[in-house]
Amino acid sequence: MKKRWKGIRTLCLVVCGLMMAGVSVKADNGLGVTKHTKKEIAEYIKETQANIKSEIGYKENKDPDPGTMTMDGAGSLSDSVINSALLKLNQYRYIAGLDAVTANETYSDYAQALAFVKVHGSGLSSDQLGPTLYQNYLEGEKYSNYATGCNGVVPAIETWMKNPDARQQMMKSSMSETGFGFVYQNADYYAAMYTGQGDTTVKNVAWPAQITPIAFFDSGDKWTFATGQEESVGNITVTVTRLRDNKKWTFDKSGGLAVSNNTSGLKGYLVFQPKLDSLPSNEQFQVQITGLVQGNVSYSVEFFNADNYSESTGDAQYDDNGICKYTTLVDGALKHDDTKCPEKNNCNGYMPAVCKSEGNYEIGNAGQLYWFAQQVNEEGKSTYNAVLTKDITVNQNVLNADNTLNSGSYMEWTPIGSISKQYAGTFNGQNHTIRGLYGKKMSGVAAGLFGVTAATACISNVGMEDFYFGVSSETTIANMGAICGANKGTIDTCYSKGCMSVTSQICGGVSGFNSGTISNSYSVSAINGGKKRGGICGNNKNDKNVSNCYFDSDVCSGSVVDSSYGKTTAAFKSGKVAYLLGKEQSVWGQTIGVDDTPVLNGSKVYENGDTYSNGQATTKHHYNASGQCTGCSENIGTIKNNSYKTNYTYGDTIPEPKESNFTIPEGAATPTFTWYDGDQTAISDLNSVASQKRNTMPVDAGIYTLVVETPAHDTETATYDASSIRIKVVIAKATPTDYIKPTGLTAKCGDKLSAVSLKVSNTNEKGSFVWTDSDVELKAGSNEKGQTIQKTAKYIPTDTKNYNEVEGIVLSIQVTHQVVTDSAVAATCEKEGKTKGRRCSACNTVFVKQETIQPLKHHYNANGRCTKCDKNIGTITNNNYTTVYEYCGYAISEPAPKNFILPKGVTSLVFTWYNGDQTGVVDLNTVSAQKIENEPVNAGTYTLVVEAPAHDTTEAKYDASNLRVKVEIKKVNPTGYIKPTELTAKCGDLLSMVSLKVNDENEKGSFVWTDSNVKLEAGSDVNGQTITKKAKYVPADTNNYNEVDGIELSIKVEHEFKLIGGTSHNAQCTSCKTQSLSTACVGGKATCTSPAICSICGKPYGDVDTTINGHEYEPVYNWSENGDSCTVEFICKRAGCSGSVQNHKLTDACAVTSKVIKQATCTQEEITTRTATCSFNNIEYTTSKDFVTKSALGHQEVEDPAVKATCVKEGKTAGKHCSVCKTVTLEQKVVPATGQHSWDGGTITKEPTKTEEGIKTYTCTSCQQTKWETIPKLNGDSDNPGGNTGDGGNTDNPGGNTGDSGNTDNPGGNTGDGGNTDNPGGNTGDSGNTDNPGGNTGDSGNTDNPGGNTGDNGNPSKPGGDTDDGQQPSAPTDNTETVKVGMVTSDDKAAAKYQITNVDKKEVSFVKPVNKKAKKITVPNTVKIDGKTYKVTCVSGKTFSGANKCKTIIIGKNVTSIKANAFSGCKNVKTIIFKTTKLTKKTVAKNAFKGITKKTTIKVPKKKVSSYKKIFKSKGLSSKVKVKA
Repeated sequence: MKKRWKGIRTLCLVVCGLMMAGVSVKADNGLGVTKHTKKEIAEYIKETQANIKSEIGYKENKDPDPGTMTMDGAGSLSDSVINSALLKLNQYRYIAGLDAVTANETYSDYAQALAFVKVHGSGLSSDQLGPTLYQNYLEGEKYSNYATGCNGVVPAIETWMKNPDARQQMMKSSMSETGFGFVYQNADYYAAMYTGQGDTTVKNVAWPAQITPIAFFDSGDKWTFATGQEESVGNITVTVTRLRDNKKWTFDKSGGLAVSNNTSGLKGYLVFQPKLDSLPSNEQFQVQITGLVQGNVSYSVEFFNADNYSESTGDAQYDDNGICKYTTLVDGALKHDDTKCPEKNNCNGYMPAVCKSEGNYEIGNAGQLYWFAQQVNEEGKSTYNAVLTKDITVNQNVLNADNTLNSGSYMEWTPIGSISKQYAGTFNGQNHTIRGLYGKKMSGVAAGLFGVTAATACISNVGMEDFYFGVSSETTIANMGAICGANKGTIDTCYSKGCMSVTSQICGGVSGFNSGTISNSYSVSAINGGKKRGGICGNNKNDKNVSNCYFDSDVCSGSVVDSSYGKTTAAFKSGKVAYLLGKEQSVWGQTIGVDDTPVLNGSKVYENGDTYSNGQATTKHHYNASGQCTGCSENIGTIKNNSYKTNYTYGDTIPEPKESNFTIPEGAATPTFTWYDGDQTAISDLNSVASQKRNTMPVDAGIYTLVVETPAHDTETATYDASSIRIKVVIAKATPTDYIKPTGLTAKCGDKLSAVSLKVSNTNEKGSFVWTDSDVELKAGSNEKGQTIQKTAKYIPTDTKNYNEVEGIVLSIQVTHQVVTDSAVAATCEKEGKTKGRRCSACNTVFVKQETIQPLKHHYNANGRCTKCDKNIGTITNNNYTTVYEYCGYAISEPAPKNFILPKGVTSLVFTWYNGDQTGVVDLNTVSAQKIENEPVNAGTYTLVVEAPAHDTTEAKYDASNLRVKVEIKKVNPTGYIKPTELTAKCGDLLSMVSLKVNDENEKGSFVWTDSNVKLEAGSDVNGQTITKKAKYVPADTNNYNEVDGIELSIKVEHEFKLIGGTSHNAQCTSCKTQSLSTACVGGKATCTSPAICSICGKPYGDVDTTINGHEYEPVYNWSENGDSCTVEFICKRAGCSGSVQNHKLTDACAVTSKVIKQATCTQEEITTRTATCSFNNIEYTTSKDFVTKSALGHQEVEDPAVKATCVKEGKTAGKHCSVCKTVTLEQKVVPATGQHSWDGGTITKEPTKTEEGIKTYTCTSCQQTKWETIPKLNGDSDNPGGNTGDGGNTDNPGGNTGDSGNTDNPGGNTGDGGNTDNPGGNTGDSGNTDNPGGNTGDSGNTDNPGGNTGDNGNPSKPGGDTDDGQQPSAPTDNTETVKVGMVTSDDKAAAKYQITNVDKKEVSFVKPVNKKAKKITVPNTVKIDGKTYKVTCVSGKTFSGANKCKTIIIGKNVTSIKANAFSGCKNVKTIIFKTTKLTKKTVAKNAFKGITKKTTIKVPKKKVSSYKKIFKSKGLSSKVKVKA
């Protein structure tokens, strides 16, 4: 099966291959790795590090530059490069306890071929590569780690070691050879390491190793352990314990542990990661792994600083006394310099004590002693145990020879333990001495070497010398003692030789206060002052608690509370005290004549009568069972427990008692050992408790008695009776440590703590847990994912006999919210909506707030129907405009807005008239010929089109709408026509022969007969007859007037006589033959001016007729002023008739009717037609006249407020218009933009440096446009006016390119141009020109120039122009000097912010859009700034951050570069369109496309799809994002 290790190609030290390394587990476990010491590791690194080179070189016999090679070969790394890589790899392997590997040239060819193909693209074919190179590539790809972005092989090895998968390939236990490759091209790097197939088993190798230099492992690296056997994650638990604070991390299948059995063939590979903030030197851990196939594994891990390590002091940051070298003593306290110390704030100034096992430490210097005190006092580690491994000196020569305080500056001591943190552990001095403790600022209840001890504390085998404890104004202690201020535990085999000066305190030579036990100890310390003094104890609660203790009564003289323990200085010097102490505790001794006081581990002292010596007495003693000599009263005591431990914890192995554990009478046989249950030390007869005797060693927790017995015997110097000792042995309950804590605890917000089950699913856990915290209601916090809270519980073991309950166990509970979704409410046209929201139903914490969605607003179409909700408000409606008129001779009423019901918000209407009924015409353009200009006058049918423009209101949007109104003007019946009168006809005439012509010039109409055209008869009367016939009136204006039918007209039909015979007046009608025999004249009609003409003879006869029948009247109408009354005068019109003729003129009153034919408007009067009617001489007369009956209403003026002109926007003057007809009565005039910005106080947007001017940006408070002024450079090195910012410290680049990594080809490079060699003196504000280092942006400080001089000898108090004269600072003037590279401004349309990148080329970078709520954001091709056109060539970093509403982004065709994180935050963008074809791998920054989600589609020019896809995905774009044309 092929094993292939492939990497993911990313940038800059991101791992692309697989790797692993190891830590040595206990060698005695048979794990197969070597554990090296700190010294060995430090020396190995030192020896190898000097030969590790970072340079890349190639062998001369092959192509020297693989970046430019043909396909003929891949080159070969030089021997020095490969040797450096080997040394670095073998450093890791040495630390891990593995054998070193060597280089294989063939393997290097494999690795080099792989790197070569990777850098040129994996798509190369075998034909392109050639057979050898291709085969090497295939082999290299199978069994290699490889990475990109690492600028050498050594950095690649360091990178691989940070990746667990790649790490294990480097840590193969059987690997003996390897090879390396490295190729670069166009700033693209590939490194490879061939690991070979070989044995893929990595057995029992862990990383970090048991001893690991801090330089080789970071706190954020993952930990690994490999077993080489297939493992099941379900069985394994990994526990990591940090020893300094007992902090534990547990990893198993429920979280934090990964187990791989098939990573490139490697099995049993465990990966876990304790969460560490830092890794200080000397940090120690214990790793326990249970559930492995091979069984449980436990190993320790310790970190150290190999760079400064020395065997004598460990990490060389500490001096020989264990004090950090980066501390100073200030007023008795150490001040630590975090800035200089390599451990920074992880070092507290003291060397940590050596941890031998959890809670057990070795102390060998003063720093470790002070560190131990800190752990107890500040970290609360009151149960820590310690042993001294050396004598310790803290301060030198604290006391003078007379026990008085010596002058000098001393390091202050803080006692171990306090009233709140009582020391409860075991402190064994192992017969060592602590010298030079000094304490004058001690506070608290008690002070001494220890402050306050608990009942379980045991302090033994330690001496205190040359110490001084005193009081000052700062002291608050109440009890002082050399060994302990307040003792509740055990003090055994201790002494003190120093001085204590007190005032009102209780003080003792060993302990100030004592409620515990003190034994086998002495004091020769001076005690000055004190409220209560004791040579041994100042305040002892029970004298029985103090045994075999002595003090020097000559030194501690005066009143003491325990004088019975006093011995003279001579007694101490003689050896007597040493003898007495030695009888109980054999470690006491004294060289007589040399030592003035007893010494731990000193020469044994013997009693010879009244004297003491180091030799035995000559007289043979007889010692009874109690050790008392029956002859001389010397008491050597009975059997003494020398080293048999009496206090155990369940689980400890209780050792079989041995003779070596005890001091037994000289020459005695091997003692017998008998065990009893219970404390039998006070029982006089053991036979009485025979039932308690045990046959086996005790195992369970409890109290036992060990009886040690020796038989009676003789020696050359003494006779010994049988003797015994009873030893109380306590096996304390153990505190469980391997219990399995409940994990994965979950709760819902609002649950009670008691509801959270503490059941452990692991069947191996037999104990149980109960909560000890109060039964509170649990809260999930403010984060929607909830929060992890910690509560305390206690563990109750199943075996309560042997195990304690464990209090204070902190358990984590993941409390999640009870999330409910508040459904979204869609907004309607009229009602607000709400967005979808989420909240917790228990605590009501809102995660997604329901935002109010404003009403959508109606969108009414032309028909008045809402396109969204179908609401129909109708279109324009005729309210009161008259649609039917009668012809009146005037234009009908002018339509006005008030005549119609209009859509809301309409402020103007357009009225258009058409001839005819156009209400059914779809497109009025087809009848445009029928359009008329004004209101119609003549009778007919018309169409009024009322149009309202499209408009918006706050409630709705309205499309343009119209109303077509059919208007009809009806013809009217004529009322003032003049009927024909005095119609006459001859008998026999046809009706049609009777003329109907009216002899009145005012009558324009005509009459026609409507009756049949019959022959008229004059009748039988010789005078004829009057007949009536019907006619109709045809008005002259038939368009506007109706014809009038049924008009009855009277016709006088006379006979036409013809004389017959000769008789006068005897005649016959020529038509009807009627005869007239009258002799008188008949016929004819007299008028007012002539008599009648005889119809027979044709001669006038009779008188004129002055009655009304004889006149021919014409009416003359006289109207009142307003037309409400009218009179008429009938005046005869016949010539010759005058006022002297009777009835010539007659007057009558008319009935007047009225009709309004035009309503009054703002500008038009009301017109009313008055019609006057009267009847005269049986004839009806009528006339009409129009009168103004109401004045024009006048305009209803409203104010149009003035709009103030701003710096960039035009304003308007105040105006007026009519609110009724919308006529503008006072026109608003345009006020030009002022051009005068209102600048704020300015913000420094670029701080000045010694090499670059700064920039202060001002923003117009009105239009948000910006202007700038430069800030002079800081005083600095005049030799480097354009200095390099961030170019790697290249001093050859004084005008350097900011951020160009020290490109020496571009000493004056253009900022941001990537080191353009075509622009070696590029313009960055003329950086590099020492005559004009910041460039002139003004005109030598001319204060008349508001653009001002901002950088070159200008007025420093007015860098942006003189504004003291009350004028606003001016806008940027139209000259290039006001524009600086780096300045940020808005474009003239205030659509976006831009940064000036090149003044000469007029190029800018798109910084951010102004409207971040826009759905579409365009980076334009060009933009105008202050009227000048700039090309947009760059997209800045985080440009679209916060544009959460944006769906589409368009990148213009002039963009050549994109900065890092440009598209960060584009989580809702669906489409990004690139029009530019100018992007390259160099011009697109790392992570430029990071943040674009997989739902986004990127569209690019067709010819750029392939290249852009590669570039974008190498710059942070997810492979799931589509890139297409």
